[in-house]
Amino acid sequence: MKANKGRLLNSVVGIIALLLCLCLTIVSVSCTSTKPVPNVLRVGVDQNPPYSDLSKSPYKGILIEVIGLAAQRRNLVIEWVPLKMNADEALSRALVDIWPAMGITPDRQARFHLTTPWMQNP
Repeated sequence: MKANKGRLLNSVVGIIALLLCLCLTIVSVSCTSTKPVPNVLRVGVDQNPPYSDLSKSPYKGILIEVIGLAAQRRNLVIEWVPLKMNADEALSRALVDIWPAMGITPDRQARFHLTTPWMQNP
């Protein structure tokens, strides 16, 4: 009788170990088979040559080139979002993540996260 209980216990332990290995294998395969989601940054832009020229694709201009190079350095994917509204409205409505060419005002400082200017107009 004790021998049967010992065999039964060994069988149960073996089955549990097998199930545990199977679960770990499934988790391991599912973790390694998924591709990382690229970091997509929605950048608001308007027609404003020479900073941004949206007249034909691909877009051109100083702003387009600088933001594009910065994104490459950080492995970000840029989704250019051409809009005909002002930056405040686009950011408030969450249509874009950033608007790289907007002036700093006290109202904007209170409502948005603003960085040190990367460009200044004379």
